[in-house]
Amino acid sequence: MTIGICDYGIGGVSLYKQLQTFSDVDVVYFSDTGVPPYGKLPDSELRPRVQQVVQHLFDQGCELVAIACNAASTASPDHPDVINMIEFGVKAVETVSPTSLGIVGGYRTIESEIYKRPLSTTIAEIHQEVGQALSVRIEAGDLDSEGMTADLKRIFEPLKNCDAILLACTHYPVLIDQINMIIPKVQLIDPMNRMVEAIRKRYPDMNGNNSTRWITSGSVEKMRVAAKKAFDVDLETIEYTEL
Repeated sequence: MTIGICDYGIGGVSLYKQLQTFSDVDVVYFSDTGVPPYGKLPDSELRPRVQQVVQHLFDQGCELVAIACNAASTASPDHPDVINMIEFGVKAVETVSPTSLGIVGGYRTIESEIYKRPLSTTIAEIHQEVGQALSVRIEAGDLDSEGMTADLKRIFEPLKNCDAILLACTHYPVLIDQINMIIPKVQLIDPMNRMVEAIRKRYPDMNGNNSTRWITSGSVEKMRVAAKKAFDVDLETIEYTEL
C-alpha cells in the first residue's frame, strides 16, 4: 500500500515518522515550497493548487492522500480517499473539553475560522493567534535562535490563561518543549495523533516495501536541512518537480 502525504513544507514529516513506527507502508511525500506559503494564498489560488498536488500523488500510485497541513486542509478536495487535519483537530479539542481555548495557526487557518466556528458551539471562550512566523523559521532550519524565542513569547504568552491550546499547524509540535517553558500550565493539543489513529483504523493491515519518495517543488537542500533539524530525519534522495 502507498500513502501520499501533502504539505506545504516539512511539518507532515511527523505523520511519516509515526507511520513508520507500526507499518512498512510505502510513502510518497510532497512538499510544495515552490509556491507562496499556503497560509497566504487566497482560496481562489489555494484550492486548485491543493487539488493539483493531491492528483499528482494519486498519479504516483497513492491509494490514500493525507493532507498534513492545516492551511491546505481548509481547501481540501471532497474525495473519499483524501483526509485532512481539520476534523481531527476538532475531535481532539472536543475530547479535552476546555472551558477556554487558544488556537495558534497560520494566517489562512486563523482568518478562515475553520476551527473557531465549529468549536464555538461548545466552548464559550476562544482566542486565536497567528503563528505564521514559526513555520517560516522551522522551514529555514531555525528552531532555537533568539528570534524564535521572541516569536514564541509574542504568540503564546497572550494565551497563558487558556485551559488548552490547539496547535493548528503541523510544524508547531517540534517546539512543544519551548512552548511549555513559556506557558507551562496550559495543555497543548496536537491533532496529528488522531490522524494517525484514523489511518491505522481504516487500514489495520498496511503492507508495503517500506519505501519512501520525497518530492518538492522548492529547494531540495532547504527541505533536507529543515527535515533533519526539526525531525532528525535524513532525506538522502529528494526529487524536484516543477508541478
